[in-house]
Amino acid sequence: MRLGAIRSALYLSLIIWLLVFSNSMVPIEKGLEKIMLLRPLTNYYFPTFMLLGLFFPILLRLRRKSDLRSSVGIDSYLILLISQIVNEIIYYNLIGKSITVIIGFIFTIARLFQIAKIKRIQVFRGMHLFFDFQFVLWAINLITITLNRLIPLIVDYVY
Repeated sequence: MRLGAIRSALYLSLIIWLLVFSNSMVPIEKGLEKIMLLRPLTNYYFPTFMLLGLFFPILLRLRRKSDLRSSVGIDSYLILLISQIVNEIIYYNLIGKSITVIIGFIFTIARLFQIAKIKRIQVFRGMHLFFDFQFVLWAINLITITLNRLIPLIVDYVY
């Protein structure tokens, strides 16, 4: 499962690299920059996701370090999440803030599929509440990105 998460992270990173360096993202980035200025997210948005989506799983992983079955699922989750953060930091510094919306969207979709797959595996009994919570958290993130960034981008592009 960890190897699958590493493989997924590498594939997603490659897709993002191809999108960025093909210059096909330039018009989208410009539109997102405008939308981000007009519709900023609340001040608690990023701290909430850092606390609940990153630090809470790390603390849970440290607490359950002797439970190998639980650690595999949490490790896989963290591998994909940390890969997203690394990609966002790299491309934010190369291109700017707007690319993080696309990276977040792509990785959030992948994470939701990953969590759904992890939840189907019976080995992780006792961890369902954690993964249910993470699924809801990242579904909210996907909805937020879609409503506050992508739909306005499409509407702005059409009109």
